[in-house]
Amino acid sequence: MSNKILRKASIILGLILLVAGIAISNKIANRKAPQKQQTAAKPGINYVQAITAKNDAIQSQVGINGMLTAKKKIEMYADVSGTLKPTQKDFREGVYYDEGEIMMVIDDEEARFNLEAQKSQLKASVTAFIDDINDTQQRLNLQAQKSRLKGLILSVLYDLESDFSDNYLTWKNYIDAFDLNGNIRPLPKARTDREQFFVDARGITDQYLNIKSLEESLTKYDNYNTGNYGVTDIGKWKNYVNAFDVKKSVDALPTPTSGREQFFYASRNLENQYLNIKSREKNLSKYVIFAPFNGVVTQSAINPGALVRVGQKLGEFISPYTYELTATVPLEEVGFFRPGNTVKLTSDAVAGEWSGKVARVGKSIDATTQTQKIFIRVSGADLNEGMFLNGFVATEKIENAISIPRKLLNDNRELYIIENDKLALKPIQLVKFDGNNAIVKGIPNDTKVLAAPILGAYEGMPVQMIE
Repeated sequence: MSNKILRKASIILGLILLVAGIAISNKIANRKAPQKQQTAAKPGINYVQAITAKNDAIQSQVGINGMLTAKKKIEMYADVSGTLKPTQKDFREGVYYDEGEIMMVIDDEEARFNLEAQKSQLKASVTAFIDDINDTQQRLNLQAQKSRLKGLILSVLYDLESDFSDNYLTWKNYIDAFDLNGNIRPLPKARTDREQFFVDARGITDQYLNIKSLEESLTKYDNYNTGNYGVTDIGKWKNYVNAFDVKKSVDALPTPTSGREQFFYASRNLENQYLNIKSREKNLSKYVIFAPFNGVVTQSAINPGALVRVGQKLGEFISPYTYELTATVPLEEVGFFRPGNTVKLTSDAVAGEWSGKVARVGKSIDATTQTQKIFIRVSGADLNEGMFLNGFVATEKIENAISIPRKLLNDNRELYIIENDKLALKPIQLVKFDGNNAIVKGIPNDTKVLAAPILGAYEGMPVQMIE
């Protein structure tokens, strides 16, 4: 009985609690939520630092880098062919030579024999030339012919007096004025056919014509080529032949002094032979290669005993005492480099510092990079061709300019300044970049320049400077 009563009481109590919970829940749901206090939104203010512009004369530096090349450098090629002979110093990379020292010798035996053969041929040509121009014998023969003619006329002179008395004095005067050394004068003119027959029958006319022929052969070249020449000097040609030595350099040919010499000189082609020999003599000197200056071999492409061909590269030779550094500089910085400017140079691989000077500025501009070449001359014991060097050159002072971090510039070369607690864009004149800084003009003194970029900055953005 008691158990039933207890069960009923539990059910009733549960129902009461359920109803009470529902009632409380509804009351809470119907209660109004408290309204939040509404506050007006204020715009965000960026706290920034500023740089106070102070225009001054700025000393800047321009950085460069480049590779060294020897100022004196030659590539050596063979002008002649032959076998390379051993020398006191082998032509090898790293070998030093003093100026004028023998570097290489190419066998010249065949070329020398050919040259001596040409010299011998020239000597023979000059000897034949002497025979051509040697007119001594012909002149003696001419005098003999004149003497014979004079004797013929004398032998018939009495016959002429008895048979042709009217013309006798003409023949007598002709004989009296007869000169064996002068040119033959024309024979007296016969007054009758009988007289002419008499003269021809005695061989006088024939003898006269032979003399005229000999005289013509001796004088026909007197006015050859350029005018009247002097007397033929056969002695100078004989002396030339007597001193001729095929083992030695050929002396210059004597200069012709008469028309006869000039004619046979040209017809014998002596000058052409002489010039060919001088050319071969010059070429023969190329078989021995001397050092053109004090230097060192940097490349060798030939060994003793090897056959050298014309045009073959033999190696490279440089002077290790003076180098040139080739650097490229942006166009806006080229103006700071002038011939004679001092440049301090260093190497990342070799300790030390070298002082160079700007030698010249190139005029060609690289269209792709808009850079120009600068050539700097430098010397030093530890320098070698192919080394990379870094350096800088001090520029002239830039007046009325300030230096700011280059990251402050936008793409239009403007920067932000602070005016009335707001950002404003200010156009500037960029003079040059100096490392991570930019040297600019056009910013008045005491202008507040934004010290660091702000993400999303815009003209008119409110800012507040902090100390």
